[in-house]
Amino acid sequence: MAKWLERWLRRYWGYALLVLLIFLWPNVGDQFVIVMVLVLSIATASYFMFQVPGLPCGAGNRKEGTFCRNNSRGLLLGCHIYQHTWQRLKFVFLGYAFRYGWDRRQRIGQTIREGIATLALIATIGSTAIAGIALAVKK
Repeated sequence: MAKWLERWLRRYWGYALLVLLIFLWPNVGDQFVIVMVLVLSIATASYFMFQVPGLPCGAGNRKEGTFCRNNSRGLLLGCHIYQHTWQRLKFVFLGYAFRYGWDRRQRIGQTIREGIATLALIATIGSTAIAGIALAVKK
């Protein structure tokens, strides 16, 4: 395997699973395919939550109104600073407006890369729920 392809797959394997998941959904009907969709959905959702590279951290700094510009890993995790991990998780569930007021424009999905990852995460969580329901009804 080419070195560049190996490096790309190591960093962006979740996007490859997302494409595979999109192609599997029209063929859902057999119980084996439903289980495959469920497993791929869980794996893809975990990738976007914890591993997708190159997203800005965006946690609040000590200086009022400034935000961290380090890269984070995944939508739920912050950068290498321990406190930023917890801030990022809190902001996902409580929102930036709760902490900084409604006049702030800082939120999840502010960059194109982060917006794509957020939409992919929402889609895979929905896919997981639908495949789980389909599997429960099928039995």
